[in-house]
This record gives sequence, structure tokens and C-alpha cells, in this order.
Amino acid sequence: MTHFLALETATSICDVSVIRDGIPIAHRGLDQARSHAEQLVPMIQECLLEAAIEPRDLKAIAVSSGPGSYTGLRIGVSTAKGLAYANDIPIIGVPTLEALAFSLLESGGKPVVTLLPSRRGEVYLAAFEMLDAEVHRIVNECVIKVDAFPERLREAKIGTGTLCGPGVERLIESGFDLSRFTRSDLGLSSKYVAFAALGRLEKQLFEDTSSFEPYYLREFIARKASRSVFDRLPF
Repeated sequence: MTHFLALETATSICDVSVIRDGIPIAHRGLDQARSHAEQLVPMIQECLLEAAIEPRDLKAIAVSSGPGSYTGLRIGVSTAKGLAYANDIPIIGVPTLEALAFSLLESGGKPVVTLLPSRRGEVYLAAFEMLDAEVHRIVNECVIKVDAFPERLREAKIGTGTLCGPGVERLIESGFDLSRFTRSDLGLSSKYVAFAALGRLEKQLFEDTSSFEPYYLREFIARKASRSVFDRLPF
């Protein structure tokens, strides 16, 4: 049996899953801003206990790598690295917008456009399609002004498809005509991080643990925390 851990912390959502042979067998999730530092490690412990495994039994740790919340991403990646170092486990970084799109993609189907809120008046955006069972980017991860959304899709020649992610609300608030698109209510989840990580696990596409960092898409100046996330790891 193959077990791996999946973490999603790119927004206010703090979400953990243990996957066995491609199927989620334990899950914990909470949507509460600024709770990740206190909640993530206990959630991991609970999921491992429910799955009846130890950290050393994991074949990999998949973590949502960004873009998203600076703090949430930093805590998720730091926790993954702490577990990886302590138990000699490889890390799989999964782009957040790709994880969100993955479960909606169908081979030869319409594009999936994923959006997360960024700063006021801006969104993180990417677009994907599935060709020959492989995920392809139509629009690379970027941050744009909301009013630039129609032009960005025209440049990418995307006239229809599926919209998903909490950033869609900003398009609706701006009054854009989205009638050509289907909207999905799927939200961020560690389960989607896991599904998007399966191909990377099979191909052993692992990160360099020592140099792996979140993909912020913006310049980020970290403030020194009073207590390191590594201090909270009991593993």
C-alpha cells in the first residue's frame, strides 16, 4: 500500500488528507483565517492516527505551493519541510490553481479557468486544459487587475469553459458577462492537491526539499515569527 499526505493552506482554508493507493482515507478541514499555525499540525496528527500509520510510513508529502496567502503558504510549506526532514520523505509541490482545476479537467474538454482573490481589485489567474491525459497551461499563473480579465482571456483565445475558485466572486461583483462560462462551486481542498499530485508521485517528480519555497507570485518580505513552525512539530 502507498500512503501520502496532502496539505492545502493557500487561503483561509486549512485542510489535510491522507491518501492510500489514490483514495482519501482520512480528512480534516477548517475554513478560518489565521488558524493555520495552531491547527495544521493537530490535523495532521489526527489524520495519521485515523489512517493508523506513522509519518515514516508516508511515501511523500504533497503541498499546495501557491499562489495565495503569504502566511498560509509559508506555514504549509514549512510544515511539509519539517516532516520531510524528520522522516526522510520527499515533497511534491502542487500549484494551487492547478489543484483547483484538476478535478474539473476532461481530456479534450473545455478549458478550466481558476481564480483566487489577491489584493483589492486583483485576482490570481490561470487556465488549463487536458490533452492526451496531460494537464496543459493555456494561461500561466499570473496576478491581474479584475478589469483586465476579459482581455487576458481574449489574448489566450478562451471563449468558453469552466470558471472556479473564490476569485470568481470578484468578476461577478464587477458585472462581467459570464454567460458563456459554466461556474463550478468546487473550493480548495487537500483532496484536490492529492489528485493533482498522483501523476507526479508516479513519475517521482519531487522537489529539492532544501530549496523548495512557496510560489508567491509577488515580492514577499517575511516578518520574523516569535516562534518557528518547526517548534510545533512533534514528529
